[in-house]
Amino acid sequence: MVLTEYCRLQVAAGADVIQDLRQLVGSLGLATIATTLSRLRQRLIHSVQQMGVPVIYFGVETAGLLTQMAATGRTS
Repeated sequence: MVLTEYCRLQVAAGADVIQDLRQLVGSLGLATIATTLSRLRQRLIHSVQQMGVPVIYFGVETAGLLTQMAATGRTS
């Protein structure tokens, strides 16, 4: 995944944290979030967590999606 490699390079260059900003995620439906987007975000977030840095997952207009967004960072 291109974003994973980009994050890896950022960490190698000294980044202490990676922020995944999803500006348009609030405009997507819950079905899209629950299926496609969540799986892709989970892969990216877990990959970055394995690099040993924290991940901030942020989206605009996501008050109704906080539970689904929080689930992307769970490792269990």
